Amino acid sequence: MGQGLEQVLWVAERIEGLPSAMLNIKKPLANFIPVYAICFIFVCVGRLGLKAVGIASALALACVWAFNPTPVARISADGHVTWQSDDKDYHSLNQRADRFGRDQFLRGQGEVNAQVLKAQNLDQCDSRGCVLTLKGLKIALIETPDMAAEACETSAIVIIRKHRAGPRTRFLCEAEIIDPATLVQSGSIDLYVNKSGPVMKTVKHPQRQRPWD
Repeated sequence: MGQGLEQVLWVAERIEGLPSAMLNIKKPLANFIPVYAICFIFVCVGRLGLKAVGIASALALACVWAFNPTPVARISADGHVTWQSDDKDYHSLNQRADRFGRDQFLRGQGEVNAQVLKAQNLDQCDSRGCVLTLKGLKIALIETPDMAAEACETSAIVIIRKHRAGPRTRFLCEAEIIDPATLVQSGSIDLYVNKSGPVMKTVKHPQRQRPWD
């Protein structure tokens, strides 16, 4: 075992000295690593047919990984939003809040060293909030529900950072509302935008229901 570890360390030292030895890549799909490991086993110990299957499958997985969509925004459980604008810059209303979650969001994008800019400097932001356009999707960031009436008319998603939206606000608003009550149920949200519209993936897994609950 010692001899095997020495060879592994020797390879690691040689690769460490190569140009671009450290690359930041975006987060893979959930089941990517175990499937890729099976392909690698096929290549290493399989017969010729299995080797071909392993190589072809690994290349196909790499293409899927390369074109896998990444979220355009992260909404923390406390309502703090970090987003990537269409010009590939990252912005946040509060750079001190949700640091760990924001770092994980950037790491998943493959942008570990990216700088998060102050959203207050953007033209679409003022003291009341922001109206963003991310890949053609309009998103309103507001502080309280009393601003929702105007935001619901122009945006597809309305994020209310403080206070819950009442039943009347939800009934009159045709947009998707995300407020503190929503985030209590869902936890942090990663927002994707594809051709069919917005897709929201929650971090918090649904709790298992027990018969006596």
